[in-house]
Amino acid sequence: NNQLTMTGLETASPLPPNLTCLSLAGNNLQAPNLRMLGSVLSTSPGLTNLNLQGTALNKTMIRNSQDCQDFQKAISGLSVLNVSKNSLEGQGIEALLKLCPTGIEKLDFSSTIQEIDGGCLRGFVKFCARGTPDLELEDLSLRDCKLSDECMPDLLKSMFNLGRLKKLDVSENNLTGKSFASVINKLTECEINLSRLNLASCKLMPLLGAGDFVNSLEEYFKSGNKLRFLVLPVLEESLLNKVKDLWKNSWECLVEIEEDSEN
Repeated sequence: NNQLTMTGLETASPLPPNLTCLSLAGNNLQAPNLRMLGSVLSTSPGLTNLNLQGTALNKTMIRNSQDCQDFQKAISGLSVLNVSKNSLEGQGIEALLKLCPTGIEKLDFSSTIQEIDGGCLRGFVKFCARGTPDLELEDLSLRDCKLSDECMPDLLKSMFNLGRLKKLDVSENNLTGKSFASVINKLTECEINLSRLNLASCKLMPLLGAGDFVNSLEEYFKSGNKLRFLVLPVLEESLLNKVKDLWKNSWECLVEIEEDSEN
């Protein structure tokens, strides 16, 4: 955070032509559209990692970008994109993903949705459908996006194109155990072998369908899948012990297990 504005960033242009990683996190880059940002970023054609966390991007700014060729070209080589902590909402996410390359390996949309919207992942489904059949995406973060059970059908649809997914973070969302059990079942069906799954602070999960969720994990492990890192919401002791036993039995080596510190 260098207290840059879009005008200040434009003054710093051109960027080093050999730049591959750029973080503008925490700076206020709000503008009428993406044209100026795209013009600056396009001066570094080798850019592969872009961090725009908390830069005041919003859905209006992105949707107003009728002329966004420079921005689209500038991010065409990205493998990592972080736009967390911006007020994008579902519409802004959809508009942004239309500009993103299918070669992205890591996407972070954490805390970009402030209003509960059952259709907030429809743009992500459309993005995933561009896979042939699988996207390159390995790491997806949707932490604190007001996701509810209404969003799960769209997340399930996206699984058909996420065969390379290794890390999934849906922590701090309003998901029940029953609905996320369907996600685990889809992971099993699509043979997606995650290494990290974060469900911390999904406070509805222990209350509604926790048993269904644990049963789905059992089937996931039985299918030969393994998780190196798993964070769960607080479960009742018997269910937590069952998960620990299932996990340990799925490995022949030591593994990590972590539970929320809440009581």
